[in-house]
Amino acid sequence: MKRRSAALRAVARAAPLLPAVFAAGCLDTKPLDFEPVSADAGTDAPEDPICRECLSSDQGQCQAAYEQCRQDETCWTVINCALERSCMNPPSFEDRFTCANPCLQSAGLNTPNNPAIDTLLTLNICANDSCRSSCIKS
Repeated sequence: MKRRSAALRAVARAAPLLPAVFAAGCLDTKPLDFEPVSADAGTDAPEDPICRECLSSDQGQCQAAYEQCRQDETCWTVINCALERSCMNPPSFEDRFTCANPCLQSAGLNTPNNPAIDTLLTLNICANDSCRSSCIKS
């Protein structure tokens, strides 16, 4: 009985902190307006081979995620499309996502539990952190 009441007291002490924890970790998950765009519609910018080189380089920190993506057909389709459209160039995640959305749609990547999502997010973070000067254009 003592263990149970001690556990309840611990939960009661932590309860006021829960809204702050959840608010700090919240993402905007509202649905985007769908506007079908052909994956080959492209952007005005040509592919940036320097970004691909940084992501795939043996010396780079992104190489492991890039190789993991290469092993997943869906991930590979999306990253190639995104790089061809220069979708890694915009500085904000929202702009990169908007640019790559046709690539996601054409690859049939429409479920959040697809393993390719984790690899693509890892590549996005790596492009932002380790390959920023090669990929992201302000």
